[in-house]
Amino acid sequence: MPVRQGHRSPRAVLPAATVVAAVAVVAAAAAALGGGGPGPTPVPPDPVVPGAVLNVVRTGAGTLSITPGSAGRVVAGSGGYHSVTWTAPPGGFTGLLTLRVPSGFGPGQAQDPTAPGYWYSAGSTCATGRPEARAPRAGAATVSVRARCGPEETVRLDVNDLRAPTTAGTLALLATVRADGEERATGVPGGATVRVVAASPERLVVSAPRRTPAGRASAEPVLVEVQDRYGNRVPNPDYVVGARAVGRLGPLPLAGERVVTTEDGLGALHGLLLPRESTGAALLVRGRPLQGYAPRLRGESAPFRVVGPPARLVVAAGDRQTAPAGSLLPARAVVRVLDRAGNPLPGVPVAFTATSGAVRASVPSGADGTAGTPWRLGPGGGPQRLTARAAGGPGTVLVATATGGLGALLAPVPSP
Repeated sequence: MPVRQGHRSPRAVLPAATVVAAVAVVAAAAAALGGGGPGPTPVPPDPVVPGAVLNVVRTGAGTLSITPGSAGRVVAGSGGYHSVTWTAPPGGFTGLLTLRVPSGFGPGQAQDPTAPGYWYSAGSTCATGRPEARAPRAGAATVSVRARCGPEETVRLDVNDLRAPTTAGTLALLATVRADGEERATGVPGGATVRVVAASPERLVVSAPRRTPAGRASAEPVLVEVQDRYGNRVPNPDYVVGARAVGRLGPLPLAGERVVTTEDGLGALHGLLLPRESTGAALLVRGRPLQGYAPRLRGESAPFRVVGPPARLVVAAGDRQTAPAGSLLPARAVVRVLDRAGNPLPGVPVAFTATSGAVRASVPSGADGTAGTPWRLGPGGGPQRLTARAAGGPGTVLVATATGGLGALLAPVPSP
């Protein structure tokens, strides 16, 4: 195929693999926890999708066809090749052939900064001049070539190395032919569909629970997603994924089923069980493909808490206050419920008892582990004590000093 000087010839684009393997948890899963392997390697190409390659419009004024390259699909972030061909009618043709490229496509290695990629005219005997590209900062890019064709001669306009979007999805190309100021033919409504598919798998993204109970299997599964470098989920060969957990005090033993991802690149770890408390645990995962040509992958979850039963009750606010006997203290008495690792525990009932005066009898701890009560001092002067005790045992004491003798009569405790 002759190529206009100064421009690249088309090149093949390797799409992502779509290999579907049976989903099963295999006995060899434990072996999947081995170290990382070699870097990404090429994967087999997709099969050609019938009917996805060519759109043709035949009119009395000639024939227009749009051919997206790579069987109508390109890999996210990589170059793509597309062409539009116009076959002149029996009376010949003099006019303009234009290909409109969606704004989702970006520039390749273009020498011309105004062009979306390498543009060239090939296989044409009647094109005149170099193709003219327009690539505004926003919106679709276009490339046009003028032609003077005899009866049934063809002019073909090709686009090479046009960079696909990094997000997988579908885009449409549109071509038009104009002669003597009139539009002679337009591509099929919607144009030629170009599907952008995910690139090769490069990482595991782990979605761990924000908190999980120590010593008990978590009811919330850990999701593991296979992604390409742009964050697209990759339809991939199945991966057996092994996980281990680490905390601030070192490795944490881990129990639970291994993950085998499905053909859409998503899997789940059920029965996550960590034996002891931790304030900053994380899951480290490694995946080994069941198909030998795919790369080994790694990932790490965001930190999460492994929580145990109440072990400590600490004063958060309201201790060591001084106020007239019988009056309401200016600050509420607040305590925080913690486990052995220092994780705050929500939903734990805390009982309050005052040696003199009035407080709320029981308050559940909030999301930050705190529970509080207003505290009205009793009528006697001197130190007064408030005992807070969490369900399950741990307690603490707050002290306030009452001044002024008997003070006012005891009044009801206001709502917080």
